[in-house]
Amino acid sequence: MTLTVDNASLNDTAAAYLLKRFNKGLLFGGEFLHVRCCAHILNLIVTNAFKEHNDCIDRIRYVVRFIRSSPARFLKFKKCIELEKIACKSYVCLDVPTRWNSTYMMLEAAVKFEKAFDRLEDEDASYRHDMSPNKEDWTNARMLIRFLKVFYDVTLKISGSLYTTSNLVFHHITVVQNCIRLNAGSANALLVGMANNMKEKFEKYWGNNEKNNLLLYVAIVLDPRKKLRFVSFCLKNFFGPEIAESMGNVVEQCCRRLFHEYSTTRSGSRQGCSSTSTTSTQTVSGLDANIDFDSNENVGEDFVYDTIVEEFENDSTTPFEQGSSEIDIYLLEANFLL
Repeated sequence: MTLTVDNASLNDTAAAYLLKRFNKGLLFGGEFLHVRCCAHILNLIVTNAFKEHNDCIDRIRYVVRFIRSSPARFLKFKKCIELEKIACKSYVCLDVPTRWNSTYMMLEAAVKFEKAFDRLEDEDASYRHDMSPNKEDWTNARMLIRFLKVFYDVTLKISGSLYTTSNLVFHHITVVQNCIRLNAGSANALLVGMANNMKEKFEKYWGNNEKNNLLLYVAIVLDPRKKLRFVSFCLKNFFGPEIAESMGNVVEQCCRRLFHEYSTTRSGSRQGCSSTSTTSTQTVSGLDANIDFDSNENVGEDFVYDTIVEEFENDSTTPFEQGSSEIDIYLLEANFLL
């Protein structure tokens, strides 16, 4: 049993209380009970990117607020849309500045009406020219959309309630980490600043892998297409060989402890547990992550994840020695390819 909560200190207290009350009925004394909500952590990471003032977002927020402030202005804006022959059924929406995902949706909706906003500047005398977005602002907005879409899509996928998400988290952490790392070295100063701000929070919550619940790694090991080799491979590429070796050993020992526990004291439920882990495995695809943020390519290509998988499939190394137990056989078997 696990309990997924956000990072509020009161939740740490609550988890400690539950451990004390239900210690005898929990696996390994409740060692794996507390799971920190990954969607909440991701929200903290991306929110940190907006801690610095951004003129591009401020100007677009002004023009959206301007047309939404009165029915007359909105009707005039709709007339500009018709004159510019913009075929879009949706309209602009105002964001909540403290919620980054609403800012993303505001930018995504606003860029479709760039020409209509330009026409409104000529049609409405009350429109403030000093606050209207210029060409550079719209270019930066499109770049931000491509950048933020990675985190927006990851948030939606790990927040799902109608399917298993535990076996998706590790993949998404690697995609987020790679996206931040690549954009920290971008030629665009705006992206560099946002990526560095994100990196600060990422290192705090996910940079030290020992703070993560080990079951998130075990879920990947139980995927016959990935197993422990994929965990070690990703850790080596993103965090270095030393962390990969130490964490790989920790995850392997965790798998062996779980196997021993279920094979000795819970043998009656082994078959049920095995079938559950098999049927709940999700096909990891559609990780929307376009890292070429300065290009005009469509957003949503599985570039980051496909690159990781391709390199993994070409890697023939294995960190394990021969063994004869069932867990040894499983870990040493070749990965199952669909």
